[in-house]
Amino acid sequence: MIAEAPMHTLQLADWTQTMSRSVLRQMIAIVSRPGILSFAGGLPDPDLFPRVEYAQAMETVLAADKFSLQYRPPLETLKQHVVQLMAQRGVTCTPEQIFLTTGAQQGLDILSRLLLNPGGEVMLEEMIYT
Repeated sequence: MIAEAPMHTLQLADWTQTMSRSVLRQMIAIVSRPGILSFAGGLPDPDLFPRVEYAQAMETVLAADKFSLQYRPPLETLKQHVVQLMAQRGVTCTPEQIFLTTGAQQGLDILSRLLLNPGGEVMLEEMIYT
């Protein structure tokens, strides 16, 4: 007969004792209820996405360049396209002034690291990105 190993309680860092449930988690719980249609949670109905078109676009991209989804320096053609798009919106810029990110969150992270010292404070109109 094999003896059972004694059970141990996982010891978490002290700061976790003061944690409360995040506002975002509470919001997701509310908007997940049947009959609730909320645009605040960032949880669109998956059936609304054009899946066939997405699949075709992925096939096209991967057939043209198998490394297209890898981390690497941004494509200059993409930067040039952004310059043209901005020109249509009345903004004059050059490819050197375009900084491409993998998403809004990365952009906000880079900006906050660039503009704030560690421990710096930010004043917001309301709570966002909690």
